[in-house]
Amino acid sequence: MEADYEDDGWSEEERPALNSPEEAKGLVEEVTAILVAGANRSMAGPPPDRADYRNKRKALAHVLTQFGIRNPFPWRTLDIAVEAAKNAHSGTGSHALRRRYFQEYAAKAIGPLELRIADRDSGDISAAIEGLRSAVEATVLDASSLRLELRRIEAALPGDPGAAISRAKNLIEAVAKRVIIDSGGTVNTDRAISALTTQATEVLGIDRKSAAGYHKDFAILMEKLHGCVIAIGDIRNAVGDGHGAAELPEDLAPSHGRLAARGAIAWCGFMLDTLHARQQRS
Repeated sequence: MEADYEDDGWSEEERPALNSPEEAKGLVEEVTAILVAGANRSMAGPPPDRADYRNKRKALAHVLTQFGIRNPFPWRTLDIAVEAAKNAHSGTGSHALRRRYFQEYAAKAIGPLELRIADRDSGDISAAIEGLRSAVEATVLDASSLRLELRRIEAALPGDPGAAISRAKNLIEAVAKRVIIDSGGTVNTDRAISALTTQATEVLGIDRKSAAGYHKDFAILMEKLHGCVIAIGDIRNAVGDGHGAAELPEDLAPSHGRLAARGAIAWCGFMLDTLHARQQRS
């Protein structure tokens, strides 16, 4: 039977107030349990509540939308879901197979929700990206390229660490170029990331040599931060998605993508803050 992905909308009064990914994950598990019970129920026991499935599925569709996740359960009614599972699996061992059948659908939402939880527990990178977006809008003369890079880095996180590392490197380069241009300089498009970021810090007077004249410890910090962005460029060459790879890196995890993104945001945010302060003084 064809799956139906359309959802009935909630009225404003009916909208469920679930705000955390843990609550959303719990609701996914509740709907899964109803589906499994419906497909595997004993004739001696009471059937699952069809209205309960319908209402919880509708609530789930609304809640997942807040996290940019699609409702994984395509069946508008419990009867349609049960029929689909029984058509897919019957005979010996069918109960376990039907349970797995519904769990595989649930995993389409649980996986992204668990990544959201891990992301939040390791620091809210979405908030950091939003803060940088605000700095971009308040500072640069032409924000179009930076808006694009920020959208790309959001799309890559948290599921594709190789792409996230590449987008982090691209964001660094884009910010460096805007800083140079908006400071009245000229960008040499052939420059490597190390030369490009060095030029950007020099035009703002925050490279190590310039900073050492007024604060030695800050100069050391700037050198370390500059080393971070160079390392991101080097890692991108090794594991990023900008080059065809014979095989995927085995040890590359979402946390590596988040680390690269946070390093890029730290450098880019400070560069934009410094440029903005200069603009305010002139």
